[in-house]
Amino acid sequence: MDAAEYLVRTARVKRDTACWPIAPGRSTYVGFSHGAAGIGYFLLHAARVTGNKVYGTLAAQAARYVISVAEPEGSDGWHWWRTDPPQRKEWKRIQWCHGAPGTGLFFLELYRLRRTHAAALDRCVATTKRLGRTARRSGCQCHGVSGNAELLIEAFQRTGKSKHWVSAREFGASLLRWENGTYKVAGVYSASYMTGWAGIGHFFLRLAHPRDTPLPMMVAPQRF
Repeated sequence: MDAAEYLVRTARVKRDTACWPIAPGRSTYVGFSHGAAGIGYFLLHAARVTGNKVYGTLAAQAARYVISVAEPEGSDGWHWWRTDPPQRKEWKRIQWCHGAPGTGLFFLELYRLRRTHAAALDRCVATTKRLGRTARRSGCQCHGVSGNAELLIEAFQRTGKSKHWVSAREFGASLLRWENGTYKVAGVYSASYMTGWAGIGHFFLRLAHPRDTPLPMMVAPQRF
């Protein structure tokens, strides 16, 4: 657990919250791909596997930090800037990497393992449903429609609420209607999982076989 110990040493703990600055004196990433939400998810499972309560405490502190920097989105949702404090020329991101769709996966796991953070999860789902299909015209997993919809599939599987499954299928229908729903780099279409066709294809595979197709890079409940 060298990675977990490193995160314990480098955490910035303040007022019972924890975050990890990009570098000393620099801003902090908040979201699931690069920031406190994803680190908290890892520490939550590190605590489960090892029994080390320090990791679990730090995961809870990470969750409190993420909530502390959330901003209202409509009457029932939250959104986050990519960094805390926000950088100049920043824009609201509703993405798996930065924003409610990815951050919601952390709160979903806290709900599944500890039965906490249900309200935070609901706010992430609300923002994702309202803005996740239109916030950025990309179909990819990292910052597009397919990645945003993964929160809805996971929420359906882990809470049993069919309304989340209905919304996930609506995301899929929207993606099918696009003439070009993938990510383009320097004029070249990507075949990769995170930013290209492989991730989009896997999303449709999950829509077809949700119980048999786990989400990569996540801890699948049926495995333990």
